[in-house]
Amino acid sequence: MNADSLATWFLDALALVRHDTEVVFDLHREDQDRTAELLRSGTVMAAVTAEAAPVQGCSSVPLGVDRYRAVAAPSFVRRYLDGADTERRMTARLDRVPLVDYDRDDDLQQGFLRRVLGHAPRGPRHYVPNSADFARAVQLGFGWGAPA
Repeated sequence: MNADSLATWFLDALALVRHDTEVVFDLHREDQDRTAELLRSGTVMAAVTAEAAPVQGCSSVPLGVDRYRAVAAPSFVRRYLDGADTERRMTARLDRVPLVDYDRDDDLQQGFLRRVLGHAPRGPRHYVPNSADFARAVQLGFGWGAPA
């Protein structure tokens, strides 16, 4: 499963399974856009994936929708975004301000900026590959981000 699911709800779901059985888990953390490949290769028996179509020999059940919101610390907003009083000015600034990405495979913020800007963003990126630490980096003003 992806890191955000692991950090927020997945362990609670597994705890319900553990309540009724003595099964043990070997969890694999991977981006949701690549977890189905772990099923195809036989590395895992189940996956939380962004793919709607089931892998051959598997079934697919929708679990819900994760909604991410771009956030930033007040100090970050004052430093980098004050005075951006129009959507056009805000968009132009987002092309240059620091952002926090989970890792180099995480495309959440980069994909958003490519859609908004029409090109790959040019701003600096911090990589913080742990969900709690990612959120903390955003809180501390390293950059803006969309934590789980």
